[in-house]
Amino acid sequence: MQEKLDDIEKRWSELNDKSKERHEVLERAVPATKEYQDLRSQMIPWLTETESKLEEVKLSCDPDALQKEKEKIKVRSMFQSYAIV
Repeated sequence: MQEKLDDIEKRWSELNDKSKERHEVLERAVPATKEYQDLRSQMIPWLTETESKLEEVKLSCDPDALQKEKEKIKVRSMFQSYAIV
């Protein structure tokens, strides 16, 4: 009977130790998860806006049309760099 109790006590202690380790891992993961969610929420509007801008770009085999699109992109890029600063 004592052997069974000792075995149960040992198993309980091991389970308790593993539970504590798991808790520590989860506690360390919480800040990383929050940071990920914050960055994700900042990135989604930017992605949506960038996708919208990409849809506006018209690809063509005409060199003049391509040059005009290139100029549009260059102007947008200049305005965007001023807006970020």
